[in-house]
Amino acid sequence: MLLRPFLILMLLLAGEMAGANSTRYKTAFISNNQQYTLRLDQQEWEVVDRSGVRQYAFPDAGFTSMTMLISNDGQQVVIVDDLMSARNTGSVLFFYDRGKEIKAFQRLELIGSDCFLVRNGDHFNWCLPDFQLLDQGSRFTLATLDFYELEFDLQGKLLNKKRPEGYDEHTFILFGEVVQTKKNTWSMNILKYIAGPEVPDHTIQFRSKWYHNQPSRAVMVRNGIDVTPKRFRSPALNFNRCLIRENGR
Repeated sequence: MLLRPFLILMLLLAGEMAGANSTRYKTAFISNNQQYTLRLDQQEWEVVDRSGVRQYAFPDAGFTSMTMLISNDGQQVVIVDDLMSARNTGSVLFFYDRGKEIKAFQRLELIGSDCFLVRNGDHFNWCLPDFQLLDQGSRFTLATLDFYELEFDLQGKLLNKKRPEGYDEHTFILFGEVVQTKKNTWSMNILKYIAGPEVPDHTIQFRSKWYHNQPSRAVMVRNGIDVTPKRFRSPALNFNRCLIRENGR
């Protein structure tokens, strides 16, 4: 009699685990101005206007697990492998012009090291999820998990790569375990240096008005003050690779 409930429980748990690690499957994307739709049709992606008239098409290359952005004129497509398979040794960012690939970037062209990848189930994050098209869809911007902000034109040319606003030579960017020592004051046991020199005992004190409800987090600290930009206060920045304690430091 106890066997049946046990089997049901195991099936439910297996389903939850499979769902947590399953690959995303997306088959349609719409331009910001709602004028064009990019959708999967059999083994190819087609761009259609609001009347449903096909403009052009290009073959699928495993893009259903990625995020695709289409320009307001429907001519350019940017494809981001933002939840990268652990087996991916190829490109993670693609630029297409009227269905032809014109530029592609591998992850190590965009992020400084695989030490800045964050595991998410059977996949990895390498960028923040807030990437977008700007200026009426004429520029593309994203932020990598090693605290760089990148800007491209839609031909795939890198226009700018910079640290976040507020960063200077007196700034630390760190990941570690954070505990509150007194009101608005925090102590971090540093587990990863993203930018800035090492500090004694890998410990730093800083002031912050932000409520830290995560035991581990990434912060940008300048002159003892938390100046982390809002976009980088993301739960995605929970590094789990190449930590100091793993290296015996």
